[in-house]
Amino acid sequence: MTLFRPYLDRKILRCRPATWSHYAVPIVAKNCVPMSQHSTAKKAATTAAYKTFIDQYKLDPVAFAQDCLQLDPLEWQASVMVAVSNCERRLSVRSGHGVGKSTCAAGLMLWYLLTKHPCKITVTAPTASQLYDALFAEVKSLMKRLPPAIGKLIEATSDRVVLKASPSEAFITARTSSKERPESLAGVHSENVLLVADEASGIPEEVFESAAGSMSTSGATTLLLGNPVRNRGFFHRTHNELADSWRTWHVSSIDNPLVSPDFVSDMAARYGEESNAFRVGVLGEFALDDG
Repeated sequence: MTLFRPYLDRKILRCRPATWSHYAVPIVAKNCVPMSQHSTAKKAATTAAYKTFIDQYKLDPVAFAQDCLQLDPLEWQASVMVAVSNCERRLSVRSGHGVGKSTCAAGLMLWYLLTKHPCKITVTAPTASQLYDALFAEVKSLMKRLPPAIGKLIEATSDRVVLKASPSEAFITARTSSKERPESLAGVHSENVLLVADEASGIPEEVFESAAGSMSTSGATTLLLGNPVRNRGFFHRTHNELADSWRTWHVSSIDNPLVSPDFVSDMAARYGEESNAFRVGVLGEFALDDG
């Protein structure tokens, strides 16, 4: 589906064929109308194009990932995306290594930022390296895939991605979590709120307790992701005694198209298929004993 049709008789041209993966910002034919009208017509055409974008993707993060980020979501990733789109409030994903958690969450955050307004998205992880070198780095990487006309609407700093037109009302912010700083997910209030906790097994209970207030609005969703390293704590509970109130996913590295079979066989040879290392890192099962 094209973004908009060429209306040559109205002096609006496309720079090149405009598809959902390669946007072309409409330009007004020069030498036809005064400069002030050039600006007005360009603004109107761009606004119309963005409205078309919103109408196309505001309820379809899977199509957004496919068309705007050139991703091909796996079935479990698409299921998580649809759950967020449907405003399901409590989501938790446990998995082995390399199954695509970061890509799924990063794509969701960009979709949320670009299609919901106002919105506040907070992403956290136990350490700075886990946060900034993994998930937040994936957000910035996927930004480069956005069609130019859409990508120019947002900008990134070291710990934020903001909608340029409304930086205080529509943003992604990255905050590390610790027992000493449990407020990383606290105080987030907006009509649309998305809280994302990566490596959730290592995030202290106090952080999730402080996040309760941020879930007070009806348009709030919490998404937890991680390897099930610990058989205790809040992340573990979402897959066990709290499972009735949380939508959960269990994703194994075995037969996952993103994971090399050599990784699976090497983990089995090194540690044994009954080991915690294999359970957690490959099967996505909680450790039997986390020491």
